[in-house]
Amino acid sequence: MNKTLIGQRITQLRSWKGLKQQTMADHLKLTRSAYAKLETGDTELSYPVAVELSKFHGVDLSFFISEAPVVIQQQHNQSATANGYVETLNQNGVEHDSPILSRMLEQTQELFKRLMDYLERMK
Repeated sequence: MNKTLIGQRITQLRSWKGLKQQTMADHLKLTRSAYAKLETGDTELSYPVAVELSKFHGVDLSFFISEAPVVIQQQHNQSATANGYVETLNQNGVEHDSPILSRMLEQTQELFKRLMDYLERMK
């Protein structure tokens, strides 16, 4: 997998959450310049940074290295997030029956369920 594609995925995740590069750099304990180089593909993504990014964004590590095209689209209806992810893949002609994407969907659905359960308990 090339560094540019990995950088695009890192940028997609940050943009999807509406965060600034400086916010992510601070979280990762990097300079903004070093973080920007991850997004442009000028710097190779290290394993520790990949792990921290996957935890922060709630994605599997395979998100960064999968060859399959992935499109993330912000959902306004939180209850449709997991299903919206699949719909976004379908709208963009991406086959989602690959093992990696299937596993990502399962993880997304499980995390979403846990989040909704937690929010329900907090009421």
